[in-house]
Amino acid sequence: MHVATKESYSGPLPHPDHLERFEHLHPGITGRIVAMMEKEQADSNATVAKQLSLHEKVIDCTAKDNQRMHYVALAALAFCLIASVALAYLQAYKAAGIVGGITVVGVVGSFLRSQFKGGDSKEQE
Repeated sequence: MHVATKESYSGPLPHPDHLERFEHLHPGITGRIVAMMEKEQADSNATVAKQLSLHEKVIDCTAKDNQRMHYVALAALAFCLIASVALAYLQAYKAAGIVGGITVVGVVGSFLRSQFKGGDSKEQE
């Protein structure tokens, strides 16, 4: 009768029994293996930290760009509304209505479009 056994082990280091055999064959190898694993882990942590730092910079730049775009849009809206009021003051009522109407329709359309699409931030992801 034959008995078969199966053993499995997973982890960053070899099985302790294997390490013991390695150490018996090559004295000092266990310390080198552990040092190699520690260095690999430190390098991996440094890489992750760099990636997080870059991701934070991208988010910061995107937020600043969005803020600039909002300021530009606000300035354009103010200009169009002032132009509409000025045209009405000059009794150019049709032109004032066209400029004011297009401005209002554009702003309302922009808000509705962003609401139905879930906003700009969800579109980009």
